[in-house]
Amino acid sequence: VGSECHSLGGGQQASVDMDGGPRAADGGHPAADAALPPRARVAASVDPAADQGQLHQLHQPPSQGSSPPPTLTAGAATATMATATPSPSPSRTASASPRKGPPQLSTTSAKAAATTHVAKMFMGPEGPESLEKVEQLKRRTLAKKTAVHSRLKATMQSQLDDVKQGMSLMTQAHVNCDVLKTNLDTVSGFYESCSALKDHTQKVRVLATDRDELKALHDQIQSIFDLREDVDELMPQVTEGTGNMLVVHHRIAQLETCRDTLLRALPKSGKGHSTVLEYFSSVKVLADSFNMRLLAELSDPCGFQPRSEEMPEMTPNRLVSWLRIVEHEERNDMAHPYGLDRPKGLRNKLFSKLEQVIECRFDDKLGTLKTVSNFLGRFNQFYYDDLVNVQVNLVPRFPPYYDIFNRFVDDYHTRLFQMVEEMKTGDSIDPAEIMSLLQWVPTYKKQMRERLGVEVEQRFPQQLLGSSGGEAVMRAQYVTMLKVKLDKWCTNLLLMETTPWFDTAGEQKEPDTSRLGLMLSHAPKNLFQMLHSQVDVAFTGGHGVKFVIDLLDACAATLLQFVAGLGAGLERCFTTYCTDAGAPSSAPRPTYLAEYMMALINECHSISDECLPELIAKVRELEPTELQNYQFFTRPAIAARKELVVIVCNAVRFLSNVITNDMEEHFDALLRPKWLRSRTTQKTILATLDDYGSQVAQCVTETTVEMVLREIWKRVLVAYVHGWCDKRFMCKSAADRQEVVSRLKLEGIELRDAVEGLIPELPQELPELAELVRRVTRKSRLDNIIPSLCHVAETNSALLHAEWKKLKADFPDATLHHLEAILAMREDMSPKDIRKLIVDQIVKKAGDDYTRRTSAGEAGDEFFSAIKVPTTSEFYPKPKPELEVKKGSKK
Repeated sequence: VGSECHSLGGGQQASVDMDGGPRAADGGHPAADAALPPRARVAASVDPAADQGQLHQLHQPPSQGSSPPPTLTAGAATATMATATPSPSPSRTASASPRKGPPQLSTTSAKAAATTHVAKMFMGPEGPESLEKVEQLKRRTLAKKTAVHSRLKATMQSQLDDVKQGMSLMTQAHVNCDVLKTNLDTVSGFYESCSALKDHTQKVRVLATDRDELKALHDQIQSIFDLREDVDELMPQVTEGTGNMLVVHHRIAQLETCRDTLLRALPKSGKGHSTVLEYFSSVKVLADSFNMRLLAELSDPCGFQPRSEEMPEMTPNRLVSWLRIVEHEERNDMAHPYGLDRPKGLRNKLFSKLEQVIECRFDDKLGTLKTVSNFLGRFNQFYYDDLVNVQVNLVPRFPPYYDIFNRFVDDYHTRLFQMVEEMKTGDSIDPAEIMSLLQWVPTYKKQMRERLGVEVEQRFPQQLLGSSGGEAVMRAQYVTMLKVKLDKWCTNLLLMETTPWFDTAGEQKEPDTSRLGLMLSHAPKNLFQMLHSQVDVAFTGGHGVKFVIDLLDACAATLLQFVAGLGAGLERCFTTYCTDAGAPSSAPRPTYLAEYMMALINECHSISDECLPELIAKVRELEPTELQNYQFFTRPAIAARKELVVIVCNAVRFLSNVITNDMEEHFDALLRPKWLRSRTTQKTILATLDDYGSQVAQCVTETTVEMVLREIWKRVLVAYVHGWCDKRFMCKSAADRQEVVSRLKLEGIELRDAVEGLIPELPQELPELAELVRRVTRKSRLDNIIPSLCHVAETNSALLHAEWKKLKADFPDATLHHLEAILAMREDMSPKDIRKLIVDQIVKKAGDDYTRRTSAGEAGDEFFSAIKVPTTSEFYPKPKPELEVKKGSKK
């Protein structure tokens, strides 16, 4: 132990275990300390040298009562070892100065310290029993010794390696310094010899300049003598475009330089100046021809126009050669701005020619087109492809500062803007073309952005439809022109629809029929096809709320105009073919007038029940949320349906009038003596009614068949009543009157059964117009007309008022004169008795107001109002006239 402590003197730290773990108080492992007896553990814990690991304090034994030295931790021990490690610097290697450290221990002192240390190890509470642990303590001490020797050896080896590396670097640095010194000596020698070389080089430069000037002068003199030969050689190449244009331009430039040099050397006022100009005049002609050739070929670099035989194909190399020539001339213009024929300005002339070529291309492609559709179709065939061709083929070959692509884009857009403005302000443009332009402009902007990367709105101050608000102006113009167009178009459509109703001289054609045999008119289809197209225009393209409202209002006005036109045409038919009393006039009628009336009835149902709901459904589907409160076409649809009901009713009346016109001869035979003796007239009327009823049931929509048949039935009944009131048969006895009444009742029942047998059964729920038509048709009135008349004719005087009241309730247009004509058939009353009976039983009982109100009938009902009877009888007293008071009279 003493020798071990002696070997550790020199300030080296050995209190850290090999594995870096914590040590016990005596420098051993915690497990070994735990195995010691309690007295040995206490002795080890108070050992200052083992606890602190600083062996430089072991040179003297500790005295009793002295305080233990301060504790040194494992980190501090490691730092102490690192500080004690020598640096491998050259100075340290060269001069080994003695290292300062703690004082060295002598052998005797070390042994005394070790003895004291070992004695303390066995001064525990167990006393001599601790001697059993001697082998264990010995092994631990030997392990510590081995670990300390290993660390010292590794430290010394690391220091030796660093010293070796430092020595090697110093040797290499010494060699490099020698080489550098040698190179510096060589450079110094070169530098001393450069001054002579500089003088020699200056002389060579002067000689070269003189030689170039002499050569240029020689070339110019040679050009002067060979001028005519050079011009004759170059002129065919310039004219035909053959040869290398760069070489041709170089030789022409030499001739021009020679001329300009001579002119600068001569005074302008002298004779020599004019002589030189005259001598070199052919050079000017040659240069002008060359410049014309250059501009002619460069003006169409993309080959838009067909080239002549004298114009060779523009290859990429040839294009670049021409551009190099232009740039050379531009540099000469800047270097000699006041020379003869300077500045030539070929670049600006080239740009001007490009503008002219672009304008010619637009005129060739679009100048002859008069319609917008043809214009836009031809425009799409070349516009974008031309600009893509420029972007792909010309941009890589033109100098960047030419900005050739943007120049083409600007010129193309400017020319397009001019042509669009001409079309927009022209007199021949129509609403469809305006809408085509409005829909095309966003497509144009999109194509320019996607295919060419050009933002039209940000790039160009000239917008195709004007500045801000230009599109709104065009939309307003579209609506204004569309209203005029729709009005004219609707007028023409109505003219085509109603012309066959009055054309008796031209070729008459039957209207078309559907697969089910219904008479058809193509007017509703054409009308609503136009309205559907305008609805699409309104809700596509994002034209704004005002445009949508104005456009749909115009469509609704057109619909009402068309319906009103149909009603006006039908009224014209009444005035042309019927008298004021509703009877047929003598005017000739078209052959297929009845068929056209059936087609008109079907047309009204088609408009109301098919076309109009489909249009409204389309509007509801396309309209945005903010426009749903407007309820487009709701009010116009209600107004149109009301007008259509009137048209259907009038058309049915007119159709029944046309049909019954062929039965006038049979109607005239009713209620005559021959009618009472034979059933021929009744059978003929029933057969005709069955024939026309079958045709009507086949050609008219089933929702209107009932109305047509009942109207024809009404016409037949009017003929019966008219014959009664016309006094065609006068009864001579009660038996005759009974026979007439029985016959009338029988034929009335047969007529009713014949009509009702032709009426189809309809479902409970009908379209709106059909439901309105069914409400207009009143079944009970026609069933009661003949029975009511028979009751009036058969009743006694006391019951006349009650029977008349029933008749009046069913037919408000019946008058007292009609009652007088009905009662005239009776054989038991004279005309005077009839008038007295009417006054006593009806006028006096009902009162004067009732008499005045019912005597003339009620407007709008055409049963009794269509029967004309004498109105000479007066059933109520006339009001007394007021006395005229003369001036000056006392009374």
